[in-house]
Amino acid sequence: MASITASVNYSDLLNFGNGEDITISSGAVLTIDAPTPTIGQVTFPDGNGELRIDGRTLRILNFTSGAGTASLGDTLTGGTSSATGKIVEVGSDYLQLQGVVGSFSNGETITSSGFSATADGADDVGLLWLRKRRANSDRIETAGSAELSIYGDKKLLGTSDGTASQSFSLPLSIPMCVPQLWVETGSGTGVYELWRVLTEDVGLITQIPSSGELSRYYAQTFNTSTITFGDGSTGGAIPPNGARIFIANTGMYATDSATSTAAYISSSSGAIARLVLDKGGNITLDTALLCMFDFTLAGLTSLSITDTGVLGYLNSLKGPVITGGDSSIIVPRNSSSAFVDIQGGGINGSTGPIYVETPQAFSIVSATISGDVAIVQSESDANIDLNNCSFNCTGFLLVGKARATALTGTIGGMVYSAGKIGTNQSVAMELSSSSNLKFNGFQYAVGGGRGVEELFLIVACSNLEFVDFGTFANPLDLESTQD
Repeated sequence: MASITASVNYSDLLNFGNGEDITISSGAVLTIDAPTPTIGQVTFPDGNGELRIDGRTLRILNFTSGAGTASLGDTLTGGTSSATGKIVEVGSDYLQLQGVVGSFSNGETITSSGFSATADGADDVGLLWLRKRRANSDRIETAGSAELSIYGDKKLLGTSDGTASQSFSLPLSIPMCVPQLWVETGSGTGVYELWRVLTEDVGLITQIPSSGELSRYYAQTFNTSTITFGDGSTGGAIPPNGARIFIANTGMYATDSATSTAAYISSSSGAIARLVLDKGGNITLDTALLCMFDFTLAGLTSLSITDTGVLGYLNSLKGPVITGGDSSIIVPRNSSSAFVDIQGGGINGSTGPIYVETPQAFSIVSATISGDVAIVQSESDANIDLNNCSFNCTGFLLVGKARATALTGTIGGMVYSAGKIGTNQSVAMELSSSSNLKFNGFQYAVGGGRGVEELFLIVACSNLEFVDFGTFANPLDLESTQD
């Protein structure tokens, strides 16, 4: 077991064992800034300290014509550029470096003690995708004021050629399921939109619209390192020709054992890597990826999520408000029992949309929903239950069978589809016992099928205000609505 009682960077240690457990105490900060062996259990015995995973300064340098042996901790030097960096990972045709000073140049000779090669390109944003052993007992478990934080950078995955069903390989062929990507809106625009993964069942992409918010998906089969975009017809949109595609360079994914490098996928939420914060603690995720984690966050103090994709099970979130933006929380489609349960707190997409997708039941109780938020029912006919919630939304995408009770506030820029992704059903949005609620702008998103016969079923509501509702085939019928 590694016991951390004073702040340290992993790049200065480079000596964890495969699957080794870690304790952090006495306010120490363990900064993992370089690739490690598979991580075991992480705990904070006295409730003070931080596990910080930080890939912002990690660099990668490809090489050819390598001779000799590159060793961890050695200094690499560029023969022409005079750039230097500490070697923290050695691959067959690449090195990852920390503490880089200067910039390595394409074609220059690079050397360290006992090693020489030719740089194959300049140094680039590195890759810090860590493996986490998945056993139930191998939790990351905080308490008190302890903190888990992950900070990353955006790494260029490739550039679209505008063709249908184009594929891209993930960096270093690591088989982590990637919850979200950033795709440029056009060649050189510098403006990016979030695209999200269709997990496991690649055939589902044939049900996705070809344009609009619900078209921005790509397919990835579990335990592969290839992603595939749509065909522009019935299988999702095609990224524009010349559009750059970026991925977060930092994150964690669950593996079956300490020695496995494959991502572990299971329909049982208890069988995957666990992130348990039921005794306090804080989470900050910024430009990061988390794949196949079971989140139990009943006692969490704060949760900030920005530019981050999460694939896993959000079983219980009680207390804090999820704050941030441009992030996705996706429950895998191969799950028959997963659910999302948010009680108290809420969701605040203050800096961009926070997107939550589940194939099963979704419950938000006694919460605030503000900013730009999306709630999507991806697969089953289970209800999305909103109960005793206060709204102050600038944008609200809702896909699924919604049952809403005791809502108040303003819902702006709402886009609603009564059916799961790729379908529509003759199911209304049930709204009951709500008062002082304003819908400011509303669009019904038709994704195929017959649409809905009733847009709203309104019962026992008062002081409802509908502004800028657009045009519908059938007018709203409020005759039976109680005042």
